[in-house]
Amino acid sequence: MFSGHVSWANALSSSGFAATTLVFDTAAAPKKATRFICIDDSGPDFLNGEKKMERLIVGLEWFLNPDHVPLLIARRLGWFEDAGIDLRLVEPEQHLDAVDEIERGEMDLAITEPLHLVEDRAEGKPVVGFARFLHTNGGVMYLEDSDIERPRDMAGKRIQYPGAPGPGGPAIVQTMIETDGGECQLDNFEPVNNGFFHTDALLENKADVATLVFYNFEVLEARYRGHDANFFALKDWGVPDFCQLIFITHPETLKRRRDTIATFVDLLRQGIDFLHQHPEKPGRSTSKTPTLTSIHR
Repeated sequence: MFSGHVSWANALSSSGFAATTLVFDTAAAPKKATRFICIDDSGPDFLNGEKKMERLIVGLEWFLNPDHVPLLIARRLGWFEDAGIDLRLVEPEQHLDAVDEIERGEMDLAITEPLHLVEDRAEGKPVVGFARFLHTNGGVMYLEDSDIERPRDMAGKRIQYPGAPGPGGPAIVQTMIETDGGECQLDNFEPVNNGFFHTDALLENKADVATLVFYNFEVLEARYRGHDANFFALKDWGVPDFCQLIFITHPETLKRRRDTIATFVDLLRQGIDFLHQHPEKPGRSTSKTPTLTSIHR
């Protein structure tokens, strides 16, 4: 389920892990059933013994990747078990804003981007964001052997982005081109939808550029696979920096399970601190691919 074979240790050293507090209140429309993958990372068997465990189901925003290592470390080292939490990580088949799944009780918490939380808030959905744990450098990736040297060179290119042929990807690239003094129209681009497998889209010559990529994942992944990759950072070329990951839940869940969620955040912080203090260890302790079991909600 990993996109390529990115070096976890290198990816982690480029990540901007943090744990801070956010509060947003936001009434949800039904969504069609989604297929998920329940992730068992070969951590402790939380259901054995007499100790009462509280199950906490956390939905990932997309496929398992180095951004999630603080959680995997905390599971692998038994910190959640010691705290009485049976942590279950759930991976969606496609990128997911899990507000409706949370409201239906299929998930307790989920990872998403602040952009989606703002959208959910605007639509009146019942969601609250309570912690940020990753702030990385996002942008548009391209290969060094292409004819792209600066943002305005992207005019008229094939753009890989999830959601194609929607307007999101071209709007990002157009803004960067114009900030660099170039000119282009949205219909000048050729949209390419290779899901979230940005690196594959470039290496297989399906696209010329890819967005939105995280420097700590896709750029390092491409280089690890033997290709010279570079990228233009959003914040350097006129696009607001929104490349963060946060946790969300239902307001009632936060109220009812506040102590458990506070413990979850504390252990997340410990996982982040562990990565900063021992950057050489995550690659070894998470090198075994988790077992993935298909489930339907």
